[in-house]
Amino acid sequence: MDSALATAMHAMRSSVATTLGGASGALVFGGDMLLNIPLMADWHLIARNHEQLLNESLCCQNLSRRKQDYVMGQKVLMMIHDPMNLGERTEGPYTITTVHVNGTVSIELSPGIIERINIRRIFPYRG
Repeated sequence: MDSALATAMHAMRSSVATTLGGASGALVFGGDMLLNIPLMADWHLIARNHEQLLNESLCCQNLSRRKQDYVMGQKVLMMIHDPMNLGERTEGPYTITTVHVNGTVSIELSPGIIERINIRRIFPYRG
């Protein structure tokens, strides 16, 4: 059991991480994990590369987001929280009564009943 844990710890510390550009154990301990070779790490370069990878990932994710500006009077469909397998996924259409600046809108569920809901839970009604 001890040898299995030691092998797993060694594998974790000696595997090369993409964002770090080197083995995490070698960077932390300042040397190679197998050989007695010192390692000098440029932490500023590592941080800059890590930030660049994060920015590229965020740009790719932002490209897949829906861009929609909701306006008062627009009809929307509201997603159902936990739909059945073949059941309906949305309900509505509902009319937007107020658009708020924090990413929410107020919709009129029925006359006199208004609910404030996040824009991630609604879709534009195209009917």
